[in-house]
Amino acid sequence: MKSDGTMTPAKRGEYRAALDRLQAIEARHREPKSNGEREPHYIARWVLDRWGDEDRKLLEADR
Repeated sequence: MKSDGTMTPAKRGEYRAALDRLQAIEARHREPKSNGEREPHYIARWVLDRWGDEDRKLLEADR
């Protein structure tokens, strides 16, 4: 990131891709059948909850 707090378009793309992967993990483990499936759901949900709609809009700028 630059010193002024902005991200390059490539870095924003990496963040979008990572959040998309987390959404897929969260959906895949939404109804866990074991503790091993519960943990990835919990972690993915925790991260996604910190990236609300307003935060995701930051990643869409200059797309």
